[in-house]
Amino acid sequence: MELEAQAKAFIDANGPVSSEELPISGSIHWHSSIHWSGNWDGSTNAARSVLEQLYSTGELIIHHKKGTRKYYDLAEKYISAELLNAPDPLPDEFEHKKWRIIRRIGAVGLLWNRPSDAWLNIWGLKSQERSEAFAELLDEGSILEIKVEDLRDILFCHAEDLPIIETVMQNGKFKPRCELIAPLDCMMWDRKLIRVLFGFDYTWEIYTPANKRKYGFYVLPLLYGDKLIGRVEAAADKNTSTLTVKNIWYEDGAKQTKKLRKAIESCLKRFAKFNKCEKINFTERKADEI
Repeated sequence: MELEAQAKAFIDANGPVSSEELPISGSIHWHSSIHWSGNWDGSTNAARSVLEQLYSTGELIIHHKKGTRKYYDLAEKYISAELLNAPDPLPDEFEHKKWRIIRRIGAVGLLWNRPSDAWLNIWGLKSQERSEAFAELLDEGSILEIKVEDLRDILFCHAEDLPIIETVMQNGKFKPRCELIAPLDCMMWDRKLIRVLFGFDYTWEIYTPANKRKYGFYVLPLLYGDKLIGRVEAAADKNTSTLTVKNIWYEDGAKQTKKLRKAIESCLKRFAKFNKCEKINFTERKADEI
């Protein structure tokens, strides 16, 4: 493609470049009704599209970022020719889908052979093909069946994770951790599975209109031990180095013991530190909360 050759020649001569600096003007119009970076009319900035396309095919790498702006450079400057020109390790489409399925199982930890958001972007994966992939992965010994008490569906895990599961089953005792879970964490990919396993109904409401939100703009699930016991809405203000905890909603049955409150306090302190905040402010703190 002429625009791709033009972009690579410019980068070769000038070094890392962003879409703002690449001298390719105009827009590219897409026939598809959906395009992540497109405008409402189905068009997108030509320079950005060319850079993203070259990145997706492995010809460019992201050299660095300034804020959210990406700067691209030629992959051949940083990756050996032997690796760049290596043959496709999975030229067979079905084997490629199997590889992606087992990666998703490993990412989540446990998954079922059902329609799931965990399979998003495995293009063309149909239920029959998914079942065939599961059957072959089982026969190969790559995955194992896991039966969870009171759960009708069979779950699957990586075979290599079996020693961890056996250790947990044999020991039975562990020090409970309190953690905030990111909305897009692998653990939360299949919200239906989370609902079945934990009885926790979670929706990331960042794209929900404000007047229709049940909780808040950016609410994080709260994990304590082996239970999702609530959710937290917090916002970091870098200007004042303050983490503001707007609200904590506890699930029914979550006993707000002194031990739990201490664990949540420690968790929020770590979260504040992660966000480079020195202070924590509770705007809607209740008497029985922290």
